[in-house]
Amino acid sequence: APGFVRFAWYYFVAAHRTSVPFGSHSCRQTLDVYSVKPFSAQDESRELLGAPVLIFFTGGAWIIGYKMWGALLARALTAAGIVVVIPDMR
Repeated sequence: APGFVRFAWYYFVAAHRTSVPFGSHSCRQTLDVYSVKPFSAQDESRELLGAPVLIFFTGGAWIIGYKMWGALLARALTAAGIVVVIPDMR
């Protein structure tokens, strides 16, 4: 399968990814939280407590960046037990 198909499958289907809004001025004011297991803000599980967290800002000059660009990085790091947070910008 072409690379973009495998990437889209991971981003939209396979990843344990939760999109969390952090503002109301734009539909892009969200961040993706990738974890080893499914995560929700109401999750009572303590399994993620104490897990290392990496925040990854994509793009450049703080004016462009799309959170999907970091999905493959998140795939590699969550396999190592690291929670990855990628905010969308602008």
